[in-house]
Amino acid sequence: VVVDAMAYGADTAQLTVTVNGVTQKTANLPEGTYKKYVFEFDAATAASTIKFDITGKRGYIDNLEIVAGHDYVLPPVITITSGAVTVSHESKTATITYSVENPVEGVNATATADVDWIEDIDCSVSGEVSFTVLENTVEAIREGNITIVYGSVSQTVVVTQAAKPSEGGSVV
Repeated sequence: VVVDAMAYGADTAQLTVTVNGVTQKTANLPEGTYKKYVFEFDAATAASTIKFDITGKRGYIDNLEIVAGHDYVLPPVITITSGAVTVSHESKTATITYSVENPVEGVNATATADVDWIEDIDCSVSGEVSFTVLENTVEAIREGNITIVYGSVSQTVVVTQAAKPSEGGSVV
């Protein structure tokens, strides 16, 4: 059985699958984002009762799917572990860290920027994207995005660069 589930808002919840009165699996649900779970059991002995319970606070189950055999592969999930990036107005090298859940053999991450002042993007170290932010020569904050792609999934990180200090020395 494949199921998408999540906790509601800031609540915490657990999903428990019981087959014929015997707990098969318990999973902590992520907050606010659906995640796929695979529960495997012998369908011949489970024909009478399969029960899904959410305990704790509130949660949702969506897209319940029965898959024949045991060859279902969970899709990869990218999680940005470093969050948004903020840098000074000066030219600087920065790094974004990420993790991949359910990695696929032979698949590597790639990354691109949507602005020309972010360059030299390097994904050669697993779990890291390093890049260079060119000097901001204007007295305005600027933002760009770096999108990390792993197979068919992606995550975008906002890069914010401080404004060039004004002639008086303060930053706008």
